[in-house]
Amino acid sequence: MKKNGKEVLSEGMQEAERKARLRDLSQQDPSGFSIEDRNFVLGMVNKMFGDDYYIGKKRKKNSKIAFVQIIQPNIQFLVRHCILTQAEKAFLIDISGYIDFRTNVIVDRDYNDVNIKKINNNELPKVANISFISDLVGMHRTSASRLMTSLKNKGVIATAETGMQTEDGRVCTSRTWFVNPNIMYRGDKDDIDPTVQLIFRDALKNIKGKNGEKLTLPVNLFIEE
Repeated sequence: MKKNGKEVLSEGMQEAERKARLRDLSQQDPSGFSIEDRNFVLGMVNKMFGDDYYIGKKRKKNSKIAFVQIIQPNIQFLVRHCILTQAEKAFLIDISGYIDFRTNVIVDRDYNDVNIKKINNNELPKVANISFISDLVGMHRTSASRLMTSLKNKGVIATAETGMQTEDGRVCTSRTWFVNPNIMYRGDKDDIDPTVQLIFRDALKNIKGKNGEKLTLPVNLFIEE
């Protein structure tokens, strides 16, 4: 039976109301507060304390575990074009567990040390010297130094100029070794220490292929898009 105009109008209004309810529910979190409610509360907090705040989740237990991020496109690139020797690849794996947060300094720190939890969080870990690194990678000091010089010439690792200072307060010397964040990085890739960016600003820009052609690294974390 054909519906009259009133019935059609009534069903249309019911359908519109149903969609409106679904819309309202989609803009609510499990607590029942809408996006507008949360934005209002945040606005009040920002006005009270004069800063920018956000709603975040409680950190999960595994979020405190230290890890280093491999920049996969760049590693693939270096491997594909045979830029690194087998010894250099092994070196990077060996030192990957000794990279400091945000600065990528190679440090003398052992996570198995029972006293590590007693260290003041504001105390910077000791910089790894050539003796520590040579023992770590299982090489004679002279061989390790030669290998590190090769990686330095390729722009994979570098040393600071004496007197440079990172934002965490570390005053560097010519014996402070860094790993290029464009190879591996420990920290937020959008918040790399400015001093580290300066040190590696021109690194890995003159890579040559087997036939002498100029190659460009796929990812550059220092370039703002």
